Amino acid sequence: DYRGYYFYGSEYEGIKDSINNTYGELKDYYEAINGAEIVAHNILESGLRETVYSNGVKAYVNYTDAELTAPSGATVAADGYVWEN
Repeated sequence: DYRGYYFYGSEYEGIKDSINNTYGELKDYYEAINGAEIVAHNILESGLRETVYSNGVKAYVNYTDAELTAPSGATVAADGYVWEN
């Protein structure tokens, strides 16, 4: 099974900084949506993807190559995301 080999071939020392950086970037977001349910998902006219959670948090993901603006006025970098309470 090639999938097992892929994970077996990952060396922790080589990726631990990446893991820690990713955790640091996402920690606040995951805490903000902890226990909440997704109540809506929309593709906005601008091309942003909007996910609305039951606790009022909204996340905007930009899959384009251009910087876009969320409805609140927040800038969403190309291939980036923002979230708001």
